[in-house]
Amino acid sequence: MALPKIGIPTYETTIPSTGATISFRPFLVKEEKILLLALETGDKKAQYRALKEILKNCITTEININDLAVFDIEYLFIQIRGKSIGESLEPVVVCPKCSTQGRLRINLADIKVNEENKIEIPYKVMLSDKIGITLVYPKLEMMEKIDPEKAVGSGDTETVFKIIAKCIDSIFDENESYDPKQYSEKELIQFIEETPTENFKKVIEFISNMPRVEKKVNFRCPNCGTEKQMILRGVEDFFGSASPTTT
Repeated sequence: MALPKIGIPTYETTIPSTGATISFRPFLVKEEKILLLALETGDKKAQYRALKEILKNCITTEININDLAVFDIEYLFIQIRGKSIGESLEPVVVCPKCSTQGRLRINLADIKVNEENKIEIPYKVMLSDKIGITLVYPKLEMMEKIDPEKAVGSGDTETVFKIIAKCIDSIFDENESYDPKQYSEKELIQFIEETPTENFKKVIEFISNMPRVEKKVNFRCPNCGTEKQMILRGVEDFFGSASPTTT
């Protein structure tokens, strides 16, 4: 005799970058195990791979996970987690003054994508009077290969250029369009390096101001009493032990 099937509900949400509606189911014990093992490693790339596997399992609408922006992945995971374990979350945060750990209570339904600087994609940037590029937001596949911590503001110029190269959707001049997939990463970086500094600032602004899953929270250290407003960003801040950005 076959074992009985456990009924699993389905829910709907929207993809932040496109507004498209998708259906999903809560994750199961096996998917929670995947996440916990990834968080334990402390490896951001491993965590993104885990998110990809969980979303592939849980999203019932036919979509290509690799086509989603990084903030789409993080937002959808939070939606799935809320329907799987509960909307309440108590992440561990670290006091910026004395390094004491404390807990915050957060409602996952309140976590949104910060879209203050959201722009129409692909984003057009003119690198000269006649030559330009269009940019798209970083995809999950890219973040599996490049350490997301080494981004704009980290001082790692090489990684910043790699991120920009992978965000190029097209290159064009007054005569034709060029497919960046036909060129190596080295060739694309060399192309970017020849951009006038003033025009390149627009590219950096695009990368710096991309939408993010984040929430501002007020934290009072249980040890030293320091009160700070913090910004939780990304899956690790919400589900692991983190030192969020202070404001």
